[in-house]
Amino acid sequence: MQRVLERYRAMLEPEGSGGDAAYERGAHSARYADDAHALLPGTWFMSGHHQGRAEIDALWEAVRLVWPKGTRLFRNHFFVGEDTIAVEWWSRNEIWNGVQAQNSGVGRLRFRGEQVIDHHEVTDSEYFEEIHGDWRGAVGPEIGARLPLWSRRNAPFYADPAQNDWALEHSPTDGSGQVPDALQGVFQRTRAWWERPDCEAPPFADDVELFFQGRLWPLGGRHRGRAGWERVREVANRLWSDVHFPRLNFWAADDRVLVEWFCERTLFDGRRCRDGGFSVWHWQGDAVVSVRNYLDTSLHTEVLTGWRDIVGEALGHELPNWEAPGTPRYPDPSRHE
Repeated sequence: MQRVLERYRAMLEPEGSGGDAAYERGAHSARYADDAHALLPGTWFMSGHHQGRAEIDALWEAVRLVWPKGTRLFRNHFFVGEDTIAVEWWSRNEIWNGVQAQNSGVGRLRFRGEQVIDHHEVTDSEYFEEIHGDWRGAVGPEIGARLPLWSRRNAPFYADPAQNDWALEHSPTDGSGQVPDALQGVFQRTRAWWERPDCEAPPFADDVELFFQGRLWPLGGRHRGRAGWERVREVANRLWSDVHFPRLNFWAADDRVLVEWFCERTLFDGRRCRDGGFSVWHWQGDAVVSVRNYLDTSLHTEVLTGWRDIVGEALGHELPNWEAPGTPRYPDPSRHE
C-alpha cells in the first residue's frame, strides 16, 4: 500500500504538501473499479450511495460542474492500512456561483490492487447543504437524474433513522496491522477507550480541545478542557442512550489515531438511530491534546430537533451552539472549518 499511497498522494498534492495546486481530479476518478461503491452521508449534491462505475462517473461529472476550478487540498494527514488509505483533509473550492468555500473532512478508500472499490467520506453536510443550496441548477437534469438525491428535495431526509444509510458493510478492514512501532502505545490506549468508553476517563490533556462540525445540532463547535469534555458527555447522555458500536476501525500515523466508528443508539424521543463517522485523536506524549470529530451533521440536526428543551439552559448555555444561529448559518464560507 505504500506504493499506492505515494501515487495517490501525488494526485492530491501535485505540488507537494501545502503547494496550493488543485488536485488531479481526473486521475483520481479514473482509479475507481467498475464495481466500486461510494457513500457520502448528508443531503448535499454528492450525498448518498453511488454503486458501480456509471454512478461514480456521474458523481465526478457533477463535481466538475459544481466546482469548475478544481479543489485545493491545502492540508492532509494520511493513514495507511493493509488495503486502505484514509485522509483527514482541509480544502478550498470556488463554487460555480463564485462563492469561496473552505472545509475539512475524512475520506477512507479501500483498494483492490490499485483500484478503489469502496469510498466512505464524511464532512459537514449541513454546511454544504447551505452553500450548495441551488446545486440542481448547476448540475442539470441529465447528470442530476443519476445522483441519489436529485429527487429528494424536502425534509424529512431521515424518515427512519434506524435504517439510515451507512457504510458498515463496506468497511471490513482498517490499519490496525500497520501501526508504526513508535505509535503502538497511543494506538492501544485509544483503542482500549473506544472499545469500553464508559469504563474510564479518556486520556485527555487538561487543556484538550474537542471539535465537532455543524452549526444547528447541540455538540457542534469547540469544547475546551476537561470541563468541556464533561459537558459534552452529559449533553450526550440526555440526548441518547443504549449506545452500541457494532464496528470500530483504526489507523495511526504522525502522532494521530484515526477511528472510523459505526454507532447505534436510542434518541431522546425513543426512536432508534444508526450512523457512522470519524474521530481523530492527536496525541502529544501521554495525553490527547485535540480531538476532531466528523459526522453527518444534517442527520443530527434533523433527528435532534427540540434538543434545547431536553438539554436545558443550566447545562446548555455554555455550548457553542446554544444560541440559535441566524440566516445564513455560515455567512463566511471561506472561513469555515
